Amino acid sequence: MTAAAPTEQHPTGRWGRLHKRYLKEHHPIRYNQLLLSGELGSYLAKLDKQVEEQLALTVRQMRDSAVG
Repeated sequence: MTAAAPTEQHPTGRWGRLHKRYLKEHHPIRYNQLLLSGELGSYLAKLDKQVEEQLALTVRQMRDSAVG
């Protein structure tokens, strides 16, 4: 298993890529821990999914409050 394998198994979207850049710039030790343990891909994919769900909920709430 290579370091790239977890990323291939867990594709990340926009929010995962932004968080990856944030970790690299502001928390390099945490970034390296996740990378070396092989957890970075799944961590970023999970974060990306959570953000997408929260964004969808926020948009839905805004739409509902504008209509009502």
